[in-house]
Amino acid sequence: MSSKKRNGTIDFFRFVFSMTVVIFHSNRFAVDIQHTWVPRGTLGVEFFFIVSGFLLGLSLISHPEEKAGLELCEDTYRFLGRKIKGVFPDYAVAFIIAFLAMSFYWTPSTFIDWAEMFVKTIPEFTFLTMAGFPTTAVNGVDWYLSAMFLGLLLIYPLARRKPKYFLYLFAPALAIFLTGAVFFTFNAINAIKVDVGKSDWHYFLYPGMFRALGEMCFGAWLVLPSQKLKELQLTKLGRITCTAVEVGCYLVVLIIMMKMPGKGTADFLLLLCLGIGIMTSFSHQGLLANFMDNKLSAALGKLSLDLFLSNLFWRNLFYKYLEGKDISYQKLMLQYLVLVFATALFIRLISFLIHKSWPSVKSCSKKLLLVQKEQKENGT
Repeated sequence: MSSKKRNGTIDFFRFVFSMTVVIFHSNRFAVDIQHTWVPRGTLGVEFFFIVSGFLLGLSLISHPEEKAGLELCEDTYRFLGRKIKGVFPDYAVAFIIAFLAMSFYWTPSTFIDWAEMFVKTIPEFTFLTMAGFPTTAVNGVDWYLSAMFLGLLLIYPLARRKPKYFLYLFAPALAIFLTGAVFFTFNAINAIKVDVGKSDWHYFLYPGMFRALGEMCFGAWLVLPSQKLKELQLTKLGRITCTAVEVGCYLVVLIIMMKMPGKGTADFLLLLCLGIGIMTSFSHQGLLANFMDNKLSAALGKLSLDLFLSNLFWRNLFYKYLEGKDISYQKLMLQYLVLVFATALFIRLISFLIHKSWPSVKSCSKKLLLVQKEQKENGT
């Protein structure tokens, strides 16, 4: 995808919020979470869920036709297939690296131990962690992709069956009640499947699934006001105001992450500001919009997934082998960040090579494994 088809501001903040998650995962190096750089950096995941929902909403606006029956099922498979195909090369490479790295954390001693460890990671590799299947975490951050794909599997058929009903009615209703349920139960939005004061499994889903579904529905609904804003002919003062709102919302979110470590105190404000910021960024009405649409922003946006996938196993290894060493948090952080960036760049390179070579590999595989049309016609 060329950088012209990408939203530079969204790509830039993809990088920013992936870094908040990376830095948050360094909290085990610090005396306590209050002494980390971004105590609530995990809330960067909210940005990605809302953007995923927004992109779903854009696809419904672009293709508003209703589908039903087998056609709806096939369209759902195609939609999810495109989503998974887009991330899978990066994800697979990161998974292999994480598996090898975590073997030093688990220290399997026999082939049977290795085999058992591998079998237990299959639900994670197949994005089924958030469905409830027992798994041994390799990467650890896979829960986000699992929640996103499983969430889309649930809401996309509903959205595609009645696109307008979904955008105008079902999306905002689901967003309100699902996120409200997470707030009510956990007094915070950053619930995944870990114990945060309540039991892990609620009704028929992990809390992280409610979180994903609610925020993706919120993002889908945001397409409507964003499109209205995009259609407006703003004066220079209007565009300055739009820019101030956009930048201000993102700054408020970052301040909440850095300065309010208490659980859930300002999570509702954070979601609201993220929504307004994302909606404004996609409208392209801010003064910085054209400036941000460049190759650097596009590259940072693409790197954000690899950064997200490249950090938790390094954190675990650092903690195991350097615990008790007289090394400052700042020094550990720098070493950790260097390793994360180096790993992310390596994954991006391998993923790029896979994407470039895949058409040739696919064509060659078909010739080797499938009977060709000419062979059928000749009866050979």
